Amino acid sequence: MRAIAALSVLFFHIRLIGVGYFGVDIFFVISGFIVCYVADRQPDHFLAKRLIRIVPLYWVATAAMIGVAITLPALLQSTEVTATAAVKSLLFIPYERATGMVQPILFLGWTLNYEMFFYVLFGACLAVWPKHAPIACASMLTGLSLLGQVAHLDLPWSFWCNPRLLEFVAGMVAFYLYSRKLAVLKAVPVVLALGVAVASVGLMALQTTSGSKLYDVAVCGPLSFVLVLSALSLEGRMRVAPVVILIGDASYSLYLLHPYVVRAVEEALVPLTTYSVKAIAASVVTIIVSIVVAVICYWTLEKPTNSWLRRHLTRTVARTA
Repeated sequence: MRAIAALSVLFFHIRLIGVGYFGVDIFFVISGFIVCYVADRQPDHFLAKRLIRIVPLYWVATAAMIGVAITLPALLQSTEVTATAAVKSLLFIPYERATGMVQPILFLGWTLNYEMFFYVLFGACLAVWPKHAPIACASMLTGLSLLGQVAHLDLPWSFWCNPRLLEFVAGMVAFYLYSRKLAVLKAVPVVLALGVAVASVGLMALQTTSGSKLYDVAVCGPLSFVLVLSALSLEGRMRVAPVVILIGDASYSLYLLHPYVVRAVEEALVPLTTYSVKAIAASVVTIIVSIVVAVICYWTLEKPTNSWLRRHLTRTVARTA
């Protein structure tokens, strides 16, 4: 699922394809599931582990973008760097750019502003109500989503009270069904589960190609939920190619870094806007290079950093015990 989500967003940013924004919705449903899964099995130091997973690569990539924006501003047309923007970007606080977009310096980090808000809220619920954290957090997320629809809020709360929060709730519901109704999920025939998964992706692709309701959360959220449930029902019943697993492992690096690979390929080869043999070949090159860059980043930076910080956290806990 992580591989599908990351590749979908990559396809969306290749303008020749332009379909796949729904990968963000899939990521949010997956996050809701994974957070409950992790908290159910290893609740200790939940927030620290989530920070270790997200922060290092994001901070490194953001620092690199700040460096480029200062030294080679012509390369980043819509990115302006101020001290306030840098601090808010690094601390996952939503703010409005001069363009009117609510995005951090590393523009895809807007999704991480939602993720970190979710992690902090779930971590607080886990600390106060350890046995009922999912229910408490899901109730709060639902309440905030409703508040955002009826109240006029300023940033950052107008951002943090978006209906997208319900996609985390959907992932939490998926975990409940997985942990309590696994036999029912496994009873779904493989062919049917695969058909539902493919249909879900197809419907989301149709939703995000044209029309006045692009990327409608009301459509892509439920379809992402169905897609994740389909994948859970298939777990252990079909073989997944190693390359797909590798892309899934490197999905965070792929998600954060691919826009800059797309830009580099367009600058070096051809704008990916009009169909031609050269543009199609450049699109294929973009996909391959994006995956290779992500895997290299995962092996050389993301995985070693995460492993070292987790070991350091374990040793720190052992010393203080």
